[in-house]
Amino acid sequence: LDSDVLVRTNIAHWFDDYPAPAATGAKGRIEWNSGAMVIEPSTELYQKLLQYLPRVQKWDEEKDTGEDVWDSSAGHQGYLSAFFLSNVTSHNIFTMPLGASILSSSLEEHAENQYLFRYRPEVFETVHFTKHKPFAQHNAHKIKSSNHVVCSMLREWKQSVAGAPLILLPKLPDFLRDCPEVNPENDGAIE
Repeated sequence: LDSDVLVRTNIAHWFDDYPAPAATGAKGRIEWNSGAMVIEPSTELYQKLLQYLPRVQKWDEEKDTGEDVWDSSAGHQGYLSAFFLSNVTSHNIFTMPLGASILSSSLEEHAENQYLFRYRPEVFETVHFTKHKPFAQHNAHKIKSSNHVVCSMLREWKQSVAGAPLILLPKLPDFLRDCPEVNPENDGAIE
């Protein structure tokens, strides 16, 4: 798990239900979003990952050498996708269902996801903060949303870290400033 993944429920079943390697898809691309993934520890796989590393680079059509060196340059996500989609490994990529680890940007952008998050929140086991990173001081000014689902997600994250040592979260930015107030007496409805 990346450090920007909010675990909302017990995900231990992932290790039984999904064949390794597995991760959620990256928005409309064959690439993975490896923020939450299942992978089996293996010295052999680790060695192959290290051997493959020097081969990959951001693919540029104008500089194409005819060799398979693709990497989307999306950090470890791009590298892991490039590796597991290559012919170097016998491991087949398995894409977990969207509800296993939804991207925060997908919650904000798609009405169906907003509906499910509001009325069937148990569908989403984890949320990967791809766009809304409440813990990042430098990013606080970018979180501008009055979207009910985004605000609920941010409140849930804030509640999940309540009581964390100050050394881990010295000062949280005011990432809820654009969110409407919630009325706890009215079943959490927005005022």
